[in-house]
Amino acid sequence: MEDSIGPHEIGTAANIFWVRSPHPTMNPSAQQRYVSSGCKATLWLGCIRMPRVFDVTPESSMTRSTLHLILHALVPGLTARLAFPKQWKWAWLVMMLTMVIDLDHLLATPVYDPNRCGIGFHPLHSPIAIALYCGLTLLPASRIVGIGLLIHIVLDGIDCLLIG
Repeated sequence: MEDSIGPHEIGTAANIFWVRSPHPTMNPSAQQRYVSSGCKATLWLGCIRMPRVFDVTPESSMTRSTLHLILHALVPGLTARLAFPKQWKWAWLVMMLTMVIDLDHLLATPVYDPNRCGIGFHPLHSPIAIALYCGLTLLPASRIVGIGLLIHIVLDGIDCLLIG
């Protein structure tokens, strides 16, 4: 299996990590550190290393991305319908508006990378932000917003596991 490891994969037969190509504007030493580290996402406190779940191909990446986007609409809708039956349309709208946290993707280069785990990479997907989202669920006035943000983070986390 070692022989089948491609230029953007490192590891052993039992533990292989997917590493996306470093961005071309990185200096050469940073590119080498990035590729050799096995980091899925660089954090302020370290890096995320996640086991590879399945081979990432353009076809599987597009299917995964499409499913991911559909779930970002369906899961908040289902949650709103079940948790807030009297005001489910309002709750669903508010939860859909929480998707605005993806604006932090505009700070990344490239802006969209289907093989990048956003958890810990983007500022509004950081552990500190996630802790704040949990706090929002404790207050009745911000509960729907907090639930919408946490649904978003959980769905992004599932996507990270699928990317591996």
